Formats: sequence, C-alpha cells, structure tokens
Amino acid sequence: MSEDWRYERKFVVNNFTFEQVEDFILKNSFLFSEIYNKRQINNIYFDDLQFSAYHQNIEGLSERKKYRLRWYGDIFGEVKKPILEAKIKNSSLGTKHRFNIINFKVERFFDSNAFKDIFLKSNLQDDIFNEISTQSPALINSYERKYYLSKNKAFRITIDQNLSYFYVSPNVKEVLTKNQQMEIIIEIKYDSYNDNSLKEITNQFPFRLSRNSKYVQGFSSVNDIIY
Repeated sequence: MSEDWRYERKFVVNNFTFEQVEDFILKNSFLFSEIYNKRQINNIYFDDLQFSAYHQNIEGLSERKKYRLRWYGDIFGEVKKPILEAKIKNSSLGTKHRFNIINFKVERFFDSNAFKDIFLKSNLQDDIFNEISTQSPALINSYERKYYLSKNKAFRITIDQNLSYFYVSPNVKEVLTKNQQMEIIIEIKYDSYNDNSLKEITNQFPFRLSRNSKYVQGFSSVNDIIY
C-alpha cells in the first residue's frame, strides 16, 4: 500500500493543440523532459447504486474515496496485470492504494456482473473485498498519456488526449457505446512540501488551473447530466 500524499493540479485545455501544449511544457524554466513511452490508459470506475462517489465529488466533500480498475494497452481483449486502485482524497491532497487483480477479458458485450467473481479470485484482503463488492462498474474511460519530469525531479506532468468514455449500467450485460471528448487534460503531480514552487511553473503557462475529475466528466457526458 502507498501512503504517499501528493497534490494533483489539473488544467482542461480546449483552445490549444497537443503540439502547442507540449511545447509550453518543454520550454518551461523547470526544464521538463519526456519520460516513459506514450501509452494508452484504460479504467473501469466503480460506484454504488446511489452513485455516492460521483455525488461526493460534485458536492466537493473534503474526504472521499473511489475505486478504479486500471490497465495499459488495448481496451478490448485480454487485460494483463490489471491494478485495482483506491483513490483517496483529503482536501487537496491525494494518495492511492493499489491491489493486484487477476487477468480478465473486456469485450464489446460487457458483463458488469463478472467483476464480483474476478475480485473474489484475486484474493483481496477482506476489508477491500467487502467494500468493492458493494459496488459495480459505472463508467469505462480510455486515453493516451505522455509523461514529463522536471530537471529537479520534484514535479511530474502528464498530458492526456483522445479521451473516450463508455456507458455501462450496474448488473447489466450490454454493448459498450463510445463517447469521444476533444479536450486535453494536463496534470501536475508533486509532493506537498513543493507546493510553494508551483506558481513558478504555472505562471509560464497560458492556461489556468481547474477542477476536473475524469470520472465525473465521463459519467456526466454519457448519462446526459449537467454538473
């Protein structure tokens, strides 16, 4: 389990191209350089029947938790080395607890019920299994991500583009339907003790910090909810 608390500051960009956004980052005085290869990230978000995680985010509760199942590569087909993440927020700080999950398949005819058996076979610790067992898939999303690290290694930036959301219903088998979004999401991630240096980075960008949750945004878009 991770107990590292950090900030995740976000920008939602609609009026610049990906190339322009990347250029702003690479020209920043903190000397960001690309790390890792670009990869596709896929998530299944879980929520209870009252969609408590969704409403807690909308209401801005300072302490909240949500579960997502993450993997890399193609969204359809065999999912290898998936990770269940419990994302925990306390005011502006966040941390993640990660748990290994057995391989499974994602097909266009999506079966929400299958995850109860997947979690059971993954030998999760009792408290996590009991908590996730009360929830069902509420949204699938997918996007391409690139990674950058400052020269002093204190700040990491990610750029997400080509966001897609897929509607799912709890306890229902259905064909996945896709909703494409055109915005670019930038995240700056850093430890709490580096917060005083953030403005030195963001003042060099022509876009503003904003509150954003891919789960809330995606859930709202595929369910026609205004938030």
